[in-house]
Amino acid sequence: MRVLLVEDDPRVCADIEKGLISAGHECVSANDGSTGLAL
Repeated sequence: MRVLLVEDDPRVCADIEKGLISAGHECVSANDGSTGLAL
């Protein structure tokens, strides 16, 4: 499953992204909502 992760804290984003990838998901991340919507 492809997941869009929007999180402004880089450390939290990296931790969540790591968990999603280890669970077998493809993860695309953005640091704010505007960027996330553009993806």
